[in-house]
Amino acid sequence: MTNAAQSEKIFTLTIDAEDITVRYRPHHIDGTDPYAILEFTSPHHPRRRIPLSDNGYRSFFAPMREIEAAPSVEHYACIVALILAREVASLFST
Repeated sequence: MTNAAQSEKIFTLTIDAEDITVRYRPHHIDGTDPYAILEFTSPHHPRRRIPLSDNGYRSFFAPMREIEAAPSVEHYACIVALILAREVASLFST
């Protein structure tokens, strides 16, 4: 289970042999149903295309309850990244 009290975290995922920097900010939206934000970016300057986005940036708002139920933030972000990458790939496969 993920520690919900943790602060912002930055880590790297590799999808399709490409590094992606992930910035996790818990409780980005507070309230009775709080949300975190996951920001997926290219580690290059200027940003390059990543499997999740042609412009090198993609954000995703995630319910804190889902992240808290995951084994880790990294595991949750990896699953989200794979789903988003599949969506992008399907847009360009036709």
